[in-house]
Amino acid sequence: MSARDEARESAAQTVLRFLRKAYGPTPRVSTNLDMFPQEQPGHFTPILNCANKLPWHERGKEWARFSGFEHRAVYVFAPDIVLPLDLLPIRMGPTHAVGQPEGSIASPGVWSRELQTDTNAVFGHIGWSPLQQGATSVTLPLDRSLPRTFVPILPALSSLSLPSNLHEHGLWHTTTIIRFTPAPDTPPELAASAPTLELRIDADHREINSLTSLRAIKHTHTGDVMVPLSTVDFRLTQQLYFELSGSVTQTHIPALTSFLAKSDLRPWESKFSTPPGLSGVRLPRRMFSSIYNDRIYTYEGASNDSDKDDNSDPVELDYDLASVELHRDVTAEYQGLKLRYTRVRAGVPGGEWSQISLDGVRVAPRPNKDEFVPEDIVPADVVGMPSNNSKRKFLSHTANKPNRKRGGDYTAHPATSQEFLDAVWRIAKGVDDLKWIVQRW
Repeated sequence: MSARDEARESAAQTVLRFLRKAYGPTPRVSTNLDMFPQEQPGHFTPILNCANKLPWHERGKEWARFSGFEHRAVYVFAPDIVLPLDLLPIRMGPTHAVGQPEGSIASPGVWSRELQTDTNAVFGHIGWSPLQQGATSVTLPLDRSLPRTFVPILPALSSLSLPSNLHEHGLWHTTTIIRFTPAPDTPPELAASAPTLELRIDADHREINSLTSLRAIKHTHTGDVMVPLSTVDFRLTQQLYFELSGSVTQTHIPALTSFLAKSDLRPWESKFSTPPGLSGVRLPRRMFSSIYNDRIYTYEGASNDSDKDDNSDPVELDYDLASVELHRDVTAEYQGLKLRYTRVRAGVPGGEWSQISLDGVRVAPRPNKDEFVPEDIVPADVVGMPSNNSKRKFLSHTANKPNRKRGGDYTAHPATSQEFLDAVWRIAKGVDDLKWIVQRW
């Protein structure tokens, strides 16, 4: 019996998984680093109490943010800058279907024919290590060869005043994300082009509701953007993937049936016990084509064979468990786009943190005040707010409730690249409802 067919991951397999995640190769992943304003001088400011937010192999280091403040007690707004479009190597636009990520919609029961795109920005601090002697107290140019990481942070709680809560699933809702990578014994030429897999499972406070989808992730691009004259940096992430609907996942990937049958998944109790991997996963051959071309990604798959049966010439390979994450989301509208507060629990190897992120999709237009009276409004005195406070804090937004027709009022078209980057820059500057510092008078 293959080790991947065992009922539970052994201690030795867990250790190997930790090591592979920390030090193993990462094909089909690209990274980039930018600074605005460019080549801004500054100094290192230690990032305190960040260890629990970092992967296990980064927790023993000291990390610091590169800051351009002339005086640490003085807050300086970053200047008005139009972020260049090449920060997003995958172009975004409003030409795709309503209610779906960028790319074509997957037909029921089959893998999506074209690559789909997810784009988001997470806000936090870009950390650098090791610190040079005296680097925290002197002005110096940045040495970009230093090891770096990303530490998500939250804005000041008193500034979390947003016009609406999209209220998509409710506070009890969780999404469990299980990731798989090609097994180490996969032939190198196959491993170089094989996608990673990402299974998404929806649950509430007492039971698993459904398998949402299985994604075959073809490429991930991560761009770290430093803003030394602001109090926050941000990380842009874009993923290219094929998607299979959760309702037919186990039919198309029989190995998942065995994996889930042997697993003990109780996300409401943070309990995750699974086999060490998947054996004999069969994927369409078109998923193994090259897509990278000088920071601009294009799909070179068999687009002319759209009618060809994916099962006629599949590629079979084994996958190992890579990670398990538990997400709890609350979403709101910001500049017409979807703003997301997420609590992430990634266990011992990944850490635990909360983050604010912006998704590259628009939400449904807000109803006119004369036509809409919010439902489920929590009385102000319940949440400790003065009754005469006119601010609406994460109130209900019925136009985006889950019982509305998906693809109609739920979400609108993807944002354009410039629209998304402009909203990201506004958040990084802290000029709207999200304030990264609180002034004390």
